[in-house]
Amino acid sequence: LITRAIYHLETTQLEVGTLAFAVLNFLTYAAWWNKPLNVQCSYPVYWKSTKSRPEDHIEYVCASTIISLLIMSALVSQK
Repeated sequence: LITRAIYHLETTQLEVGTLAFAVLNFLTYAAWWNKPLNVQCSYPVYWKSTKSRPEDHIEYVCASTIISLLIMSALVSQK
């Protein structure tokens, strides 16, 4: 893109899209730089309703599993 700007050439959508993709990948990489790895303890995530809690139904609670279940239940309830 820099060379095209120097020679006053037009840029294509593919080049702009590729640049945007590269920038977003770099930002994602930078945001995940201090991501904790091998986390051994779970953090309980509770349902909005206090009648039923995940611990009542699942022996081992993993936050990512509960988040996935919450997302799926939200998608089903929207239909």
